[in-house]
Amino acid sequence: MIEDILKAHTDALNNHAAVMEKFLAAGGTKAAAASVDKAKPAADKAKATDKPAARAAGKKTEKALVDQIADVAGEYLKAGDADDRKAAVENVKAIVAHFGSDRLTNIDPEHHAEVLAALKRAAAGEDLGLEGDGDEEEEGII
Repeated sequence: MIEDILKAHTDALNNHAAVMEKFLAAGGTKAAAASVDKAKPAADKAKATDKPAARAAGKKTEKALVDQIADVAGEYLKAGDADDRKAAVENVKAIVAHFGSDRLTNIDPEHHAEVLAALKRAAAGEDLGLEGDGDEEEEGII
C-alpha cells in the first residue's frame, strides 16, 4: 500500500524534475512552459491512483481481518465438549449484540480488531473485555 503511494509520488517528482530541466535548458521560453502543461496530466494521474491504491490496500486488510475473525470464531465454536460449545455460542452472540450486528462478519470494520481480541480472550477462557458488556456491578440502594 504505502509502497505504491511512494512510487507514484517518486514518479511524479522525477517527471517534474525532468520537465524543469527541459524548461531551464530551453532558457525558460513559452515552448518549455507548454511542455510543463503536458506533464501536469501525469502528475494528476499519479494523485488519482494514490486513493484507489490506499482503498484497495485497506480493503485487503479488512478482508484479512474478517477472514481471521471467521477462522478464530470457527475454531472457538467447534472446540471442547457440548457445554463449552454452548458457552462459545453465547459469547459469540454477546459479541454480535454488543456491536449491533446480525453476524460477526458484518460488524463495522472499525471494530474488527476489538472483535478479534474479544474472540481470542473468550477462546482462552477469559472475560470478553467489551466495554459495557454487563459485567460491571450495578449500584444498588442501601
